Amino acid sequence: MVIAVIGSEGFIKGFYLVGISDVYTILPEDRKKVNELMDVMLYEKKHKLVIIEEFAFNMLNEVLKDKSITSVNPLVFVISKDKDTDESLKLMMKRALGIDMENI
Repeated sequence: MVIAVIGSEGFIKGFYLVGISDVYTILPEDRKKVNELMDVMLYEKKHKLVIIEEFAFNMLNEVLKDKSITSVNPLVFVISKDKDTDESLKLMMKRALGIDMENI
């Protein structure tokens, strides 16, 4: 499975250290770069999972946000530093598997 990670340098570093090589550093002024990158990832479908830091996700235009949220291939997982990620993980699993794991 090919995994991509998009975010700040500090965010992507840990993923790179565990062996994920498709990491993309985004700076606060990189709005155009992150939009082009996500557009390519959603179109090419080379990656099966795209992990994106919330600040980079918030820089996406509304069309790409909507496509990212509803995409199953690649599955886009937004990680926030400030919020509890348990709920996001549950939603991601529900999208990927098509079932609500909490009710099993």
